[in-house]
Amino acid sequence: MAWSKRFEAASCDYLFVVVGDGRRWCIPSDALGGSSHIVLGGPKYAAFEVEPGRPLPPRTSDEAASTIAH
Repeated sequence: MAWSKRFEAASCDYLFVVVGDGRRWCIPSDALGGSSHIVLGGPKYAAFEVEPGRPLPPRTSDEAASTIAH
């Protein structure tokens, strides 16, 4: 399930992203090119990828994708 929320770069200094397999990015807000979606894993944000963490635990189908989505 995809999750999206409009992002206002002026409202913060960095965007920290964690994906299910544990990969993480710490992207300065002024380096972001979009306000509604970004594509991670390619060359544009490669310099901002940080050391991966453990994969996220699986969730049940009853759970929302995010507590923000409630």
